Amino acid sequence: MTAPTVSGESTVSVALTATDADSGVAGTEYKIGSGAWTVYTAAFTFQRGTAPTEVSFRSTDVAGNVEVVRGVTVPGAAVAERVASATTVTVLTPT
Repeated sequence: MTAPTVSGESTVSVALTATDADSGVAGTEYKIGSGAWTVYTAAFTFQRGTAPTEVSFRSTDVAGNVEVVRGVTVPGAAVAERVASATTVTVLTPT
């Protein structure tokens, strides 16, 4: 998984990109807070709450290896007003 990007002030947009040089990526899933895992097909959006929100994600390669769950914390609305630019997090795929 590389470069999950989180941006936006009141509506948060999240884009994920997964790569696997060996067998290829079979799929990626994400969940918002304690919600259910959802199959990732394209960038998704959600409303920023007043408290921080954890967005978790994981990918599976064609060989069936499941990536360790990674995450990014989206700051609450009060903090977001002070953030001038998009937040970008780079996650390295384990070898």
